[in-house]
Amino acid sequence: MTTFPTLPQAAAALDGEVRGGAILCPGPGHSPTDRSLSVKPDGCDAEGFVVHSFAGDDWKQCRELVRSKLGLAERSEKTSNQNGKARGWTTLAEYVYRDAQGAPYLKVRKCLDENGDKQYPQSHWDGKAWVKGKPSSPKIPYRLPQLLAASLTTIVYFCEGEKDADALAKLGFVATTASEGASAKWDPALTPYFKDRNVVILPDADTPGRKHAQKVAKALNGVVAFLRVLDLYPDRDDGSDVSDWLADRRRKARTAGKRDPLVGSARG
Repeated sequence: MTTFPTLPQAAAALDGEVRGGAILCPGPGHSPTDRSLSVKPDGCDAEGFVVHSFAGDDWKQCRELVRSKLGLAERSEKTSNQNGKARGWTTLAEYVYRDAQGAPYLKVRKCLDENGDKQYPQSHWDGKAWVKGKPSSPKIPYRLPQLLAASLTTIVYFCEGEKDADALAKLGFVATTASEGASAKWDPALTPYFKDRNVVILPDADTPGRKHAQKVAKALNGVVAFLRVLDLYPDRDDGSDVSDWLADRRRKARTAGKRDPLVGSARG
């Protein structure tokens, strides 16, 4: 098999199920009933698919698992640099921002460039297809429909990245973020979405992450009903994030021979 199969075929080979245009299936080393790995066809990816692990599994192992079960050959995405020489990019994951009506708005792809550095190319939805470049209109929070559907008394967790918001949402929490990471300026258009809500900001454990958290807190102060910055790793400066914290809890629970009631559902 050299091309990505149909969703039903791929789901059967991956021991998973089709949900909303993607396949949810067991991640590397997980039980057959686990649904911690998302696999989605992507024509822009060199291998024809993107993966996202809700359990924080290594992306290389996840892609290797998919390639192995689907019989796909490993390839690199070819583009050209300024000198016209070929270079390879690999798509690791993609995240779609949807507007209040659930329509696609922004797509952020997480990629590795030819030097192994992370890149986050953006596309916007023009009503018919994805177009290269971010929207010209104001920013919206990630997972906006879920945020709007939650009651004002529900705690909203504001993370630094989409991966962490998805990891918390997988466990039933309301979580969000904003595009472009810790270095981005706060778009005032984001503020009204959090009016009168209970917000907990979860910074990454490094200087940029903590500065970003304070920037978000300053923007929301006086607008929200409750606000707290919760540093999960106050003694670290290694960039550890929410996904790492969940993985740490999971490992400790497994070492103790127990099922963590908070994160157990993410591994199956």
